[in-house]
Parts: sequence; structure tokens; C-alpha cells
Amino acid sequence: DARWLGMLVEAGLDGVEIYHHRLDETARAHFLALARRFDLAVTGGSDLHGWYTGLGQMDGRAVPITLLEELKARKNGR
Repeated sequence: DARWLGMLVEAGLDGVEIYHHRLDETARAHFLALARRFDLAVTGGSDLHGWYTGLGQMDGRAVPITLLEELKARKNGR
């Protein structure tokens, strides 16, 4: 929730992975709104750390190209 996320931001959190295979559209929208509220970098990826069950677990979650532009802007100080 916003309270816990706020504490993490105060501790130095600068970004959060929103585009993840475990988040459905409702959860993604919720966390995206929180990320925007706290001015956090938004990232995404497959987050697959093993191949023991095969390639079938690779997620096809699309990550908007706009995230790349936002990350570049953050790096360059906006």
C-alpha cells in the first residue's frame, strides 16, 4: 500500500517493476498509479531466473517502449 511504499521511497527506493507476469491488469494499474505518485522509475521484464521447466514459462508480457524513454530521461536528470 501507499504507506509502505512511501517508507521504501524514504529509504532510497527509486524504481519498481510494474510489468511482471504475476501482475494482472488491475494490479498493474494500481502499482503504476503508486509509482507515478512517488515519482518512481517503472520497469518490467520476464524475471525468469531458471530454465528447469523449459522455455514455456517465458512470459510474453509487453513492456511499453515509453518506459525506455522515461528511464533515459531519469538518467539524464529529466
